Amino acid sequence: MIKAKESLFAHAKGTKSGKAKKRSIVFSVIAAVWLTLFTLALIIPFYVIVITSLTPNTEIMSSMKFIWWPKEFTGQAYTEAFTNPLSYTLQSHSLKILLGFGNTLWQVIPTACVGLFVSGLSAYAFCQMNFWGKNVLFYVTLATMLIPGACLNVVGYLMYDKLQWTGTALPLIIPGLFGSAATMFFLRQFFSGIPKELFEAGKLDGMGHFRMYIQIMLPLTVPAFLAQFIFLFVNGYNNYATPLLFLNGVEEMYPMQLVMTNLQKQFASLGSPVICAFAVLGLLPPIAVFLVCQKFFIQGVAVTGLK
Repeated sequence: MIKAKESLFAHAKGTKSGKAKKRSIVFSVIAAVWLTLFTLALIIPFYVIVITSLTPNTEIMSSMKFIWWPKEFTGQAYTEAFTNPLSYTLQSHSLKILLGFGNTLWQVIPTACVGLFVSGLSAYAFCQMNFWGKNVLFYVTLATMLIPGACLNVVGYLMYDKLQWTGTALPLIIPGLFGSAATMFFLRQFFSGIPKELFEAGKLDGMGHFRMYIQIMLPLTVPAFLAQFIFLFVNGYNNYATPLLFLNGVEEMYPMQLVMTNLQKQFASLGSPVICAFAVLGLLPPIAVFLVCQKFFIQGVAVTGLK
């Protein structure tokens, strides 16, 4: 009788185990298919841009269909991008394409660096310091992340217009210098994993909070800072609506995104390969930043989750 019960129990256990394995296999197949489709959806647009930029314009015009693989590869579009007079004249204004790169870099990089440093200070204060109203202030700061950016742009435009900042790059630079709630939150998550004994030892050595932030916290949290720098850089680099709103048509200040929009209006004159060549060139800075910081980026993202 006992052996019969044990046999039934083992059979039931084996049946459950078999069903679990089947469910696991089905889930793995579905996940693999979904991830493959998701990856293709991300890669195909980049593939289209690169292939079109390397395809002769005559082949595109004669085919009138999308060309997945050209009969002949050519770099003529990239040469024409910097030699065609239209590359330096957008909407009858003298605006060099390289100026768009330069505007983007000087508007984004200093803002990202200073804002990251300030956000780090705020994260350190919420993580290591005790003061009245700390938790309330922290949650109020997080609540600002729920405010839509479009609402902030409307209010910001009215304020900057009163300050006579519209038509300049100040509205694009000044707000970012004060950091962001999202960056502060993720850095705080990273900081909370640093052993408190290090800061207690620093206090015994007579170090103040700012000195501990510089000499202890920063060296130990380089991956987190680099990960957040990439996020800030890519976000600023891809920003389109804010420069369009605040620059008021001053094309000499246009970043790369607005320059690319103006280039689309020259599509008939330049041709699709040249437009795609400009798009490829526009992709290079964020890709270069990611490749340089890839190791730290993955490590930083992995450790800045919720605790």
